[in-house]
Amino acid sequence: MSTSFRVVGQADLVAIMMLIGVAVVVGVGFLSLVYPSVSDLVQRNNLRSLLYNEQGLLVVYREFENETHTCLGFFRLEPGAVSYALALAADSGVDVLSGVNASTVLTYPLVGVNATSTQIDPSRARVYCLFNGDYSPCIQRFNRVSYVPAVVIENYVAKGVPALLCLNKTALSELAGPGPSTITLYFFMPVGKDYYEVGEVKLSV
Repeated sequence: MSTSFRVVGQADLVAIMMLIGVAVVVGVGFLSLVYPSVSDLVQRNNLRSLLYNEQGLLVVYREFENETHTCLGFFRLEPGAVSYALALAADSGVDVLSGVNASTVLTYPLVGVNATSTQIDPSRARVYCLFNGDYSPCIQRFNRVSYVPAVVIENYVAKGVPALLCLNKTALSELAGPGPSTITLYFFMPVGKDYYEVGEVKLSV
């Protein structure tokens, strides 16, 4: 009598251990499926927070304008060595910097500082613009961006000192085509190989 009771008790214990083992295996399998999605969601939220914070820190304003140039000032409310890339698009959606020397359009009023453009590899880099407060791939197909020179970042942006960027109105008018036009200057923050808009200014030419 006591022997059969012991056998039944052991069988129950084995069954419980097997159920616990199955539950652990199922739990680990579930986590292996869910974890990449959770990790991706956390990364996206962190990136979104970084970009929204940068939008609030970057200040761009019109400094002055004459017959030949429109000059914009820009600075960061919290000084920091943050890189920025610039792009220009006409209201027709044309990438203004594509195929031209960036220094003919964009100039920094510092000795020896010229704007140089960088070709975007569309197979590796993506460009995102702001639409209704959220990021989506830009309607314009940007082929080139111009990085704010390192000397400007180090001596101005990193110190919270306003930097000056001048746009050649004659060159912009020629690139935009005949008739009145609006050109948008985009400020992008490079993140990895991609570019995210953190500011923009519309200019009439």
